Amino acid sequence: MMEMKAIREVSLDKVLKDEIRFRKIVVGLVVVLLLGIALSLSVGEIRISLDNIIKILLNRETTNLNTKIIMNLRLPRTIFAIIVGAGLGLCGIVMQSSVQNPLADPYILGISSGASFGATFYILIGVKLLGNINKFGLSVFAFLGGVVAAVLVISLSSVGGKTSSVKLVLAGTVVNALCSAFTNFLIYLGNNAEGLKSITFWTMGNLSITDTKINILPGIVVLLSCIYFLSQSRNLNSMMIGEEAATTLGVDLNKYRKKYIAISVLIIGILVSSAGIIGFVGLVVPHMIRGIVGSNNKKILPLTIIASAIFLLYADILSRLIIPNGELPIGVITSMVGAPLFMYILVTRNRRYGDN
Repeated sequence: MMEMKAIREVSLDKVLKDEIRFRKIVVGLVVVLLLGIALSLSVGEIRISLDNIIKILLNRETTNLNTKIIMNLRLPRTIFAIIVGAGLGLCGIVMQSSVQNPLADPYILGISSGASFGATFYILIGVKLLGNINKFGLSVFAFLGGVVAAVLVISLSSVGGKTSSVKLVLAGTVVNALCSAFTNFLIYLGNNAEGLKSITFWTMGNLSITDTKINILPGIVVLLSCIYFLSQSRNLNSMMIGEEAATTLGVDLNKYRKKYIAISVLIIGILVSSAGIIGFVGLVVPHMIRGIVGSNNKKILPLTIIASAIFLLYADILSRLIIPNGELPIGVITSMVGAPLFMYILVTRNRRYGDN
């Protein structure tokens, strides 16, 4: 009896320590995010001090040049980077849980390329049939392209039996190449200088925005999706432990998997139509968080959302600082960081688990 009591006390003590550690990590990430926001508002061709930034945000004056730079350019861009980063990180962790594969990611699985192909098709061909480019039409075509890519990847990876990490990555590589090939084909045939210029935006990613209203749709979708998935941690945990175990817990994996992937594709379609292809955020950040707090999605989800926003925000800051009086596409930065880490994850995972 005494031993059971001692074990219970040790377990409670461990849970309490884990909870305190989790809260400290949240606070730390929020502090880093706030510092990133301040830095993002400050850096650029014209440096603006923190004192001036605070005064501008409080007073909202419109006659000062610095005020116009902050309110019309840097603040919307900073908010956009946070929205896109949070959305990509959320999609990464949801897809990894849904397909029971820690290597799943909208970029790796070709969904981003599919969404980009849909956007390209709309810009170069759809506009001739439907009229001028509008944000809603662009989002719809990007979403449809992402859906087609997702269906192809899941279908190819399940051919011949059980889906494995290698099958999923290979299927994603094939679909990625296929979508990129069709995108390049449309670009080659396209006789639209303005459209071709816009396509460059999709292939490298870009967080610079000229219309502050561009934040509204992605912001609403990402916010609602974050709220929804934060309430779905139990189902996501059930998916990670496998079909049989989930069934015993009363969780219909097929129903939830389809719903979760559909929501993820919707998010990716909207984000790609707004920011272009930005790879590896949904792969890199969840792995970093999982290595810190373990495999419980109740903790992974909120930390991944915040950390992904931080990752993309600082990547955007770096993209503005590397080239003097210029800007490096954000997708280049995330790929330079994410690709080597992905190779490391793939090699170490195969060494530990083989093809399973």
